[in-house]
Amino acid sequence: MEPFATVEDYQARQARALSEQEGALVAIRLVDATAKVASELELAGIDWERRMATNEVFRAIITQVTCAMVERTVASGLPGVKSRQQSAGPYSFTDTMANPTGDLYLLASERRDLGIGRSRLGMFHPHIGYGS
Repeated sequence: MEPFATVEDYQARQARALSEQEGALVAIRLVDATAKVASELELAGIDWERRMATNEVFRAIITQVTCAMVERTVASGLPGVKSRQQSAGPYSFTDTMANPTGDLYLLASERRDLGIGRSRLGMFHPHIGYGS
């Protein structure tokens, strides 16, 4: 499966340049994020292949969402670290990573942008007189 975004798409959304090692990691995570997004879309009953082929806006949104998912894993900093504390003399610093394990996930706003989880209206016609 072709990734929904390229390393160049990812890099264009970043304020800093990627090293060669970071670029290789981003390429792998873009493939992983693509699989996750495709799976979520299929579970929601969305024909993403047709929509990508016919809808340029959907293609742009899916590229942006895929890059954002990868950014959350890359920006998580130290994998496995849930919090960090530093102190020097009377000064101390504490922070907690937003995604310490580097998981790939979709935000609720991204799910809405992709059309996942939207209500659908259907109709059921009962058969009157069945069995008589």
